[in-house]
Amino acid sequence: MYHYTECGLPYIYLANGYELEESPFGDTVSIADVDNLHRAIARWVVENVPALKGRELRFLRLEMSLTQGNLADLLGVTEQTVSLAERNPQKALPGYTDRLLRIEAEAWLDATQPVSDTLQRVHDAPRHAQTSEQPFTHAGDEWAAA
Repeated sequence: MYHYTECGLPYIYLANGYELEESPFGDTVSIADVDNLHRAIARWVVENVPALKGRELRFLRLEMSLTQGNLADLLGVTEQTVSLAERNPQKALPGYTDRLLRIEAEAWLDATQPVSDTLQRVHDAPRHAQTSEQPFTHAGDEWAAA
């Protein structure tokens, strides 16, 4: 499996969907359909990570194409709060920030769904106790948590 640290999350591994290649500059990796991989990772993070931390906040913010200021406005916090959270990648976010970030990310992932459905999915999502390793697999045109 390939340890996909490039996404900024230390527990993401790719079971397939990648090729290791040699180049004149050293070994490189080629990953199939990175955009859909990142959406699959975002969905898994929102629905499974027990407590979002600064590293997940940064990953989700970048996937949603938001600046720190934009995200701060959506969460009702200051831009400095978002910046501090991102600079403390292992510190858990406060509960209300965690919940609002999950809601924003779910709404981004499923833009066609009503907000009430998004709120229900966030509320009902199981939270696993650990995030030590999470493999992702690529089949056809889709990425999914293994």
